Amino acid sequence: MSDPAVQAQNFPFVSIVIPMFNEGKNARRSVETVCSELHSSGRSFEIICVDDGSTDNTRAELELIARQTPEVRIIGYGINRGRGMALRQGFTASRGSFVISIDADLSYHPRQISELLKRLEVLGPKHRAQSADGEEKVLARVNPLRTVLSNRPAGNHTAHRHTHKMNFI
Repeated sequence: MSDPAVQAQNFPFVSIVIPMFNEGKNARRSVETVCSELHSSGRSFEIICVDDGSTDNTRAELELIARQTPEVRIIGYGINRGRGMALRQGFTASRGSFVISIDADLSYHPRQISELLKRLEVLGPKHRAQSADGEEKVLARVNPLRTVLSNRPAGNHTAHRHTHKMNFI
């Protein structure tokens, strides 16, 4: 059994996945807003920006942001494969105990991430699932009446908060 203090140093509490396609103009605002919200929460985090084959300056902008912001990780690929693939790639790369996605246009304010985390912590481990690589994670999506996409569902537990729906997989 690993030492929880050592594990906490190596893995963030939450991973935020932000799929991006041609978001060069929005990337900085999106990442800075999410960072600000999570810094104020006091929780450790990582932001995984997934460049879904952008043809604008998204990748260059993300690389600049990542050099300035240690919590930011970039993954991506050269050909646009769609939002579902971007989410799956981000979920696979995540290291946090909780994994949440949010759209790059911030159509839902990142403060909802903190509210969602409070709810997920209350639900406890019975609503967690094992990922393909054997890690235990909770996957959720900040978006009303939408479900998380996955290539390997492990269950269909749901929780409701106002109009937000979270599917755990």
